[in-house]
Amino acid sequence: MTIDTPDFQAARDDDATVRPQGPLSSSLPLCIRGGRVYDPTQDSTPNGYVRDIFVSGDRIVEALNPDDSAEVIDAAGMIVMAGGLDMHAHIAGSAIGVAREIATAMGQATLVPSPRETGQRYVQLGYTTVIEAAAAPADVTCVDVQLDDTPWLDTGFLLLLDNHDHLIDLLDKGDAAGAAAWVGEMLQRTGAYGLKVVNPGGVATWRRTAGQEVLRTLDDCIPDTRVTPRMILELLGNVVADLHLPHPLHVHAPGLGQPGNVDLLLDTLRAMSGRPVHVAHLQFHAYGRNDRGGFRGAAHEVCAYLAEHPEVTADVGMVMFGPAMTVTADLPLEHRLMRQEGAAADLARFIDCGDGVGFGIMPMTWSPTNPVHSLQWALGLELLLRCPNPGQIVLSIDHPNGGSFERYPEIIALLMSHARRADALRHVHPRALEQTGLAEIAREMTLGEIAALTRSGPAKALGLADQGSLRPGAEANVVVLADCTANPQAMFDAPVHVIKGGKRLVRHGELTTQPPAPGRRLRALPR
Repeated sequence: MTIDTPDFQAARDDDATVRPQGPLSSSLPLCIRGGRVYDPTQDSTPNGYVRDIFVSGDRIVEALNPDDSAEVIDAAGMIVMAGGLDMHAHIAGSAIGVAREIATAMGQATLVPSPRETGQRYVQLGYTTVIEAAAAPADVTCVDVQLDDTPWLDTGFLLLLDNHDHLIDLLDKGDAAGAAAWVGEMLQRTGAYGLKVVNPGGVATWRRTAGQEVLRTLDDCIPDTRVTPRMILELLGNVVADLHLPHPLHVHAPGLGQPGNVDLLLDTLRAMSGRPVHVAHLQFHAYGRNDRGGFRGAAHEVCAYLAEHPEVTADVGMVMFGPAMTVTADLPLEHRLMRQEGAAADLARFIDCGDGVGFGIMPMTWSPTNPVHSLQWALGLELLLRCPNPGQIVLSIDHPNGGSFERYPEIIALLMSHARRADALRHVHPRALEQTGLAEIAREMTLGEIAALTRSGPAKALGLADQGSLRPGAEANVVVLADCTANPQAMFDAPVHVIKGGKRLVRHGELTTQPPAPGRRLRALPR
């Protein structure tokens, strides 16, 4: 199927609502001198390499003009990486507004921070780009407003259309070409960066049967239609390919959180017929069944599939013990959680964005004494450590579902230290050891591999060729960290310097720009 619509490419919106208002700090060219550079796009040396990084305007350059007066950042004895990218988070929209109200009422306002605090705290962790992973068409204005109010960061959003009533009606009538043209029109109209599917067809089925039915396979029909999840996946996969969207179809597969759902995940990937595809929060889809019919980790099966299918990428969707807030468009999942979680369910909210798209929101506490929560925590780490290609699975916590994005330094420390993981395993439910292989993994990730998980990998998966890299011509997003590999959590908690688009936002751990500087919007725009 070919769609008569212009090609799309990654582009930044520079209209008046997002154009930077004046310099963020010194606009002089920069020389970041003598740091140890970790950049998987240029070098895979485990110990990095010492070299200078030069910045002119908003780009990294090979060298500065000798006549230029440059500001020098002495990075000797420090670590230098590209700015971080969080490719799957929930930071804007009506559902996040409700989540923020619930968190504030619980005395946990920092769990779902305001847009301004979100931008500030991400930048202070060395992140320069964040993608809002789920926007309903009727909620795009709210998403836009909140992303516009999220300073310093480059942001974009993924559009939800897979359970939309109009799409299902067109497919039911056999009008695949009309459905594809409508999807392309919606992408242009909303300014989305890409397409997201959430339990394709499953949410529509749940809504149309008053919560009584769920789809079991990709070939079950939505009630009173001839439409199946496979048809939805194939159509949207074709749209992404035909429009040359920079980011593959972003898939939240059916059966999230259920024992044995790894089979549905692999069926979903096979349905994409070799096209590039990105799996959201992989850990939640990587469960087999144990001999009692309960949960077991399926990291071996998933990583074996990834090794044979480099066109598939994923973000891991870590779970970290402590408070969290579930925010999902998978309404049957949220309804099931609400029935399981007791007192927390009293605060659960469901909002309808119209046309078959809605969100569920509910507080959650991930507990090390809970056998399933412990397995989920261990499985996320195992997937990252077993993945044959660092950067094919990238770091995410599905903020705020698995916890706050501010837990990233803690996760990095676990990945870099076998001793730290072993100590943590002593405090979790024994099921985590029985049903995953985490305890047998002695691997300790290098800083280069961490750069792949948090920089080059997500940039590649998003199709952002000028981010996640320190090569000449790349966008000048640079982070300078204290060299403290004995305590990587402290190291990534407080970068010494953060430079975004050639402007220094953080100096010695402190923001250098007030009032907040507007970020920029990432959109898939026609060429």
